[in-house]
Amino acid sequence: MGATAEIRGLCDQSAQTLRNALLAYAKGSRRAPESVRADPLLYGDLIRHYLLWSADLLIAMEETAGARPACQPAVGRLLESANAYFQNPARWPGSPQITHPLRLLIPAYYTVRAAQEVNSRFRPKLLLVELEEAHEFVVDILGHAVTDKICYHKNSDLESIPEVEDGGISEPRRYRAFLHAAQRKRLAEARAAKPVPPPVAPSPQPTPAPAEAVEKEKLAALTWSLDLSDSRIVLEQTNELYGPGSYYSRVVFLDLFRGHRYRLLETTTCPVSSGGLNVGRPTTRESRGEWRIEPIASGARLLLNDDGGGSTFYRLEKGGRNYVTVDGRDRAWQPM
Repeated sequence: MGATAEIRGLCDQSAQTLRNALLAYAKGSRRAPESVRADPLLYGDLIRHYLLWSADLLIAMEETAGARPACQPAVGRLLESANAYFQNPARWPGSPQITHPLRLLIPAYYTVRAAQEVNSRFRPKLLLVELEEAHEFVVDILGHAVTDKICYHKNSDLESIPEVEDGGISEPRRYRAFLHAAQRKRLAEARAAKPVPPPVAPSPQPTPAPAEAVEKEKLAALTWSLDLSDSRIVLEQTNELYGPGSYYSRVVFLDLFRGHRYRLLETTTCPVSSGGLNVGRPTTRESRGEWRIEPIASGARLLLNDDGGGSTFYRLEKGGRNYVTVDGRDRAWQPM
């Protein structure tokens, strides 16, 4: 059995099994996107569709290269790399909320990205195919951190493939789009769905706090606010070296400004060294909004309400001179 046939067999999962796995994920994981919660059966069906679509994309690359000898060595590398990635789950980025068979999305996404990379090295291309909808669908489920690492693996595996000029081809073969019109409409509706808040039982009226306790809470909130104003907290700083000139870096800064405005900035870098040059630019994501402090028994709760309507919070405890404890972990903290 060839590599493409093996991959096609792995991707041909039961529709009902994938639907059940998506239902369990949607109900049991706090990280499940709202669109998945809104229509888990649709996402279960589309995951099966994506797995088969990615395997068939690989088959189309192999079949088309059969008539273009100059392209065959690069396509052979593609098949070897995709098959090796499918066969080595230890290399897949960690994603604990995603279980088998949903984890097959990881090597399938690698396959599509690798096919896109190899296809781009040919002049003219082997296939004409639109991939943005497919990429966006997988990022919805796996998240940017996991898909960025998969792209880093793809870049490392395929960076040495040269560009191939292959004249005499009048029109590259077309490969079908990931979504048809009905799927595209239903997916857009799921992504636009608003979360339904759980029913809240009426709570008993709290006993009014003594005036002294109220004043103490106000003072604690004011102290935290003054300390945090015009300061920066480094929420995350990850650096992983994979080889000479190849690494993965992710830094998340939280800037808290006087006047209770904040900026949350995330920068991800995964360059690959090729011929003395670094290929791949850093990607950034930024959100802004308002912040405030709520005192709690062991410290304080920092609430972030972004301008887009979302919200999150962090539990804070006093640390040393240059750090603050955020959700139980010491994080660098300094005035701006």
